[in-house]
Amino acid sequence: MPDELELSVVAPEAGWVLVTDRWAAGWRAWVDRREVPVWGGNLLFRALRVTAGPHRIGFLYRPAGYPYLLALSWGVLLAVALASAWPRGRALSSRRNAPGPHPPDEGRGLSRAPGGSPPAASAPVPAAGRGRRPCS
Repeated sequence: MPDELELSVVAPEAGWVLVTDRWAAGWRAWVDRREVPVWGGNLLFRALRVTAGPHRIGFLYRPAGYPYLLALSWGVLLAVALASAWPRGRALSSRRNAPGPHPPDEGRGLSRAPGGSPPAASAPVPAAGRGRRPCS
């Protein structure tokens, strides 16, 4: 949808100009370089009053808070991109090197026994299918 519209009108008598684009609160209009209110015509379109004679009409769409909301949306997009590119390993490695108790490493099988000492090493379990089975 365009955000600007200019047109020339010759009105045979005073009346309304109806533009069949959707009306929204951010539309502003000028008739012969003088700002006029934009009305909702037929509850859906843009309409404005004109007097008889030739007129130059201009419309401009700028929603409320336009420059600020545009800058805010680009700023949020940039922040999300930077946050997703930030290395995550730094926080984890600095936490592990910090003094004090550490959480157990359950994912690697290195959890500590109740007395605080690491578990005793066990013999490795051979992978299935590698050894020969005795025939019966």
